Amino acid sequence: NPLSVNLAAAVIGQTISWGQWALAASLPGLICLVSVPAILYVLYPPEVKSSPEAPLKAKEELVKLGPMSQDEKIMAAALIVTVGLWIFGSSIGIGSVAAALVGLSTLLITGVITWKECLAEG
Repeated sequence: NPLSVNLAAAVIGQTISWGQWALAASLPGLICLVSVPAILYVLYPPEVKSSPEAPLKAKEELVKLGPMSQDEKIMAAALIVTVGLWIFGSSIGIGSVAAALVGLSTLLITGVITWKECLAEG
């Protein structure tokens, strides 16, 4: 997506904001959201069509997991801030790269991830 935004800016001089991108992508996204599961249901019908015990089992598993750890809470907060900056950053002068760096820096400084883990992901 950033490549397409840069290409549109360079070729036709049109800048595309996050809101414009989201609006343009909403119709194809909604069509896919409805049609893909329906098509897959027809092509690959599920073997089990009813599982009334699933909600109870899910609750049991959540209890086993316990409350969110400090690292999980930091990760969630970093995600919310990063996505918020990605969406609204242009209105306060923060670019998408800076927003990503804020999220990455937060995770590195707090020790949620290490630089070695970042290098291993590449």
